Amino acid sequence: PASLDLVLLDDTGQQTGAWTLSLADGADGATRVALSESATVKNPLLRFLRSFRNPARRVDAFLIAAAAQLGEDDATPRDG
Repeated sequence: PASLDLVLLDDTGQQTGAWTLSLADGADGATRVALSESATVKNPLLRFLRSFRNPARRVDAFLIAAAAQLGEDDATPRDG
């Protein structure tokens, strides 16, 4: 498996999160793409507001867009 780690920085250069993109061989000969996100939200109000939305929203949108670019019809994000 191959992976790519991306570090997210704010305007001051402080790390605010990271994305890890992994590629692995699937059981049916296809390539399995996995993306995970970790983030640090210091502002307690923003942390509270973010708790009301799907935490995987950005990751799912990225994977669906990548699948569309690659011509994949079945682009259903799955946990795990």
